[in-house]
Amino acid sequence: VVLTSEACAHGLQSRLAGLNGVEAAKVNYDAAIATVRLGSHGSLKDVLTAVAEQGFAAKEISDSDLRR
Repeated sequence: VVLTSEACAHGLQSRLAGLNGVEAAKVNYDAAIATVRLGSHGSLKDVLTAVAEQGFAAKEISDSDLRR
């Protein structure tokens, strides 16, 4: 599933930002990338689950992957 509108991106961003342990979340609609900064109590599993619950697919990528 892909982001089909800015509203989809905003909804996903709000969902991610509301997760326990998430310090910051930003969804870039044009690039179809969500960036999430986790605090010490954040869980990547929780982020991936929340993305799936919103009907999207996600995988972890590193900062170096983004620079390529």
